[in-house]
Amino acid sequence: MNKPLFIIMLAAVIGVSAQALPVRVSLDQDPAAIAGTANWTTYNTGVSSGEIAYAAYTSAAYVASGGYTPSGGWGNFIYAYEIFNSGRSPQNISAFTVNILASTLPGKIGIDTARGLDNSVMTSGYSFVTDGIYKKAVYRFENDPLGPELHSVVLLFTSDIAPSTTTARIFSGHYYDTVSVVAPHVPEPATMTLLAVGAFAALRRKLSA
Repeated sequence: MNKPLFIIMLAAVIGVSAQALPVRVSLDQDPAAIAGTANWTTYNTGVSSGEIAYAAYTSAAYVASGGYTPSGGWGNFIYAYEIFNSGRSPQNISAFTVNILASTLPGKIGIDTARGLDNSVMTSGYSFVTDGIYKKAVYRFENDPLGPELHSVVLLFTSDIAPSTTTARIFSGHYYDTVSVVAPHVPEPATMTLLAVGAFAALRRKLSA
């Protein structure tokens, strides 16, 4: 085969493969994120410190750019977080929680091992926990410690509500710090009424089916 032609064909194949793979960058640098939502913040629990990268995505953009959504494509928005333990202290990160108002109707929760940076630490578990008006997204690292100089897998949850901000907590045992991160916007009362009516109508259709 003509060498220049072979090189061109190889470059084309590599280009196609690269487009099919998720972008392996920290969330705060992800070009697929909704404009203005990709950022990072620092934390200091008193015994551990580091950074939290975060971003929000439309579901379509997240999937198209190679991401896995726990909703299977449902939910208009994906909220994503990545925890970095700086290694400036010997303490592990044991948990991360995002305070979501229940009125924002968070959908499903999960993780994405294919997005974010390589060599990430898996969670021990994740779930929504209702606490008064909040429905917290809780990610645990008890069995798989997020130790010094390590970072987590991408932590996800879905919602039909567009991005705003909320507080989150990061724990090292009994020590914690509170930070501000991206999360669903709290709907106006009129919007909540429409959402409630829509949910009730959907339930009636399901029961009558």
